[in-house]
Amino acid sequence: MKKQLYPMLAALLLATSAIPTTAQTATSGEMTNTQAFMDKMGEATIQELLTESKASGEKPTKVQIAQKLFGKLRENMEAFKTAFVRDCTIHFGEDKAENCKCAADKTDFDTHINLLEKEMVNPDAAGLAEEQEQWRAKNMQIEKDCGLEKTAASP
Repeated sequence: MKKQLYPMLAALLLATSAIPTTAQTATSGEMTNTQAFMDKMGEATIQELLTESKASGEKPTKVQIAQKLFGKLRENMEAFKTAFVRDCTIHFGEDKAENCKCAADKTDFDTHINLLEKEMVNPDAAGLAEEQEQWRAKNMQIEKDCGLEKTAASP
């Protein structure tokens, strides 16, 4: 059962790693805090789903896995924001720590998580692509407003 959950959860974790634009240009080595957070949430989700599956005798559906994982993210939003700020600061430099906090404070992580969950549950949902593009555009503006806009001197 655990082997069956890992591929599904891995796909979900990859989707959730599509973090706000501020850190989208960071290399995977610079996203260690966010990735560690996602790994922790994923492992906790797997353990809960395994326990529930053993008790019920039924395999969880993709929808149930998505609901459980994204529910955990919602419950631990402050920890995710902290990881995001750390990774953003690593990427942009210590002198941009306040700018990274600004971006985290202004980013609508709830909407982002809702969009990711919606995509996992029904990637062909009507209007999803437009919603995602609106979210990306909004976050590019947040990046600019918070002084994290890409320049020729940016890393």
